[in-house]
Parts: sequence; structure tokens; C-alpha cells
Amino acid sequence: MQPPYCPCTRKSVMSTIIYKPIYFETAEEGVAKGYWYLVYLGGVLMLSYLGPSAFNGLNCIRFPYDEVFVFAFSLAVYFLAYIQNSRV
Repeated sequence: MQPPYCPCTRKSVMSTIIYKPIYFETAEEGVAKGYWYLVYLGGVLMLSYLGPSAFNGLNCIRFPYDEVFVFAFSLAVYFLAYIQNSRV
């Protein structure tokens, strides 16, 4: 039986990529303050791809460990963003 198709992650990434340049007034400001977000989106896409097969993942990271990976990755990106934006 085929697992249900869940394109939620891909749709949110695409809408963010389209919306992000419109949000910032200048391209320099957007690049300086927002590169961490592209790292976050790429990481979430990778974790989603490696995650449970119920969401069309490869099932390399099984359920409760996928939550731990997402938490640790999100925390690391949060500190990256905080450090980067405190310098700008």
C-alpha cells in the first residue's frame, strides 16, 4: 500500500523562496540577515526526505529519533541566526 502523499514541506519551501525577496527592501539586507533561513529550509527538506516512510521519506531516521534530529538542528540554526543578526 502506498503511503499518503504529503507535499507540505515542499510547498512551504517554494512559497518562502518566492516570498523572501519581496519581504526585504534591498537584496543586500535580505542576504545579510536571511542566509540562515536558507540553511534551515535545506536542512528541513533533508530531514524530511530521510524521515518516516509515512510521509514519503526513506525511513532512515525513524520515529522518535526524527523529532530529536529536528529539535537539535532547529536549535543550532536558531543560534546561527542569533549570532549572525547580532553582528548586522
